[in-house]
Amino acid sequence: MQTEVDMETHQEYSKNTECERHQREDDQLLKDQNVRAGTNQSNLNHVMSTTSKGFNVDIVKMLENMTKIRREPENNHQEGNKLLYAYAAAVISVIVCILIYVVLITENYRVNIDINKVTMGSEDHVSNWNLNIIPRSKWQSKQPLNRANKINYPVHYVIIHHTATSNCSSHDECKLVTQSIQTFHIQSKHWRDIGYNFLVGGDGFVYEGRGWGVEGTHTYRYNAKSIGIAFIGIFDTTRPPERQIVAAQKLIQNGVELGYIVNDYILFAKLQESKRCSGLALLHLIKTWKNWNEKLSDCNIK
Repeated sequence: MQTEVDMETHQEYSKNTECERHQREDDQLLKDQNVRAGTNQSNLNHVMSTTSKGFNVDIVKMLENMTKIRREPENNHQEGNKLLYAYAAAVISVIVCILIYVVLITENYRVNIDINKVTMGSEDHVSNWNLNIIPRSKWQSKQPLNRANKINYPVHYVIIHHTATSNCSSHDECKLVTQSIQTFHIQSKHWRDIGYNFLVGGDGFVYEGRGWGVEGTHTYRYNAKSIGIAFIGIFDTTRPPERQIVAAQKLIQNGVELGYIVNDYILFAKLQESKRCSGLALLHLIKTWKNWNEKLSDCNIK
């Protein structure tokens, strides 16, 4: 029979054993929890590491794409600027060419006067045509052999001639005839320059010879006190075309208005060639003009 002491000792032992068992179970549970926690932490670290790496890669890719997108508009903008500059350059070139063309056309035809109505004797002309004088540079004249003499103006005489050459009806034709007349006067007649002050073409243009205020070589004893005007062509049986007539009349009126010719000038003709009168159709015409003087003309007709 166990004593009370033994029973108490046994009970105490049992309690200790039970406590130790619980203690071991608690320790094991804590250990397991720690293991699981470590595993989870490791897994979490792995996941976070992997995620971070992937996130970094995605960010890099995203930045690259953004840079590429940004570069593409810049490239497109640069290409657009190039096209814009090219277009602007083309437009400017066209405008410059147009301006040059306009300047050249304007220089080709120097308009001296616009007379709407010119009255000359029985030949009254109402016209809106402009007086167009082609300067020497535009019909490509030769340089004079020496400088011509200046004359005192206004002069008192206007002398009409005809060139007794081929007639002309276009600018190119009249230009060539004027050049040939100058060559003939310089090389064959040994004059310093073309003899007339002005020549009037069948195209309706006036071609500058020696010009205003300069002594011509066209009429003996009258060169220093007159203006010599020549009709280009020969007019024995056919009168000049209307535009040639109007151009000559406007030229005379222009000289009066500019102060190179007196208002009451004397008009006559020098048409004699080789002791015969030529240009009779022209002579019949200008006899009807204002200030005509029959006595000074070398060819008198009834």
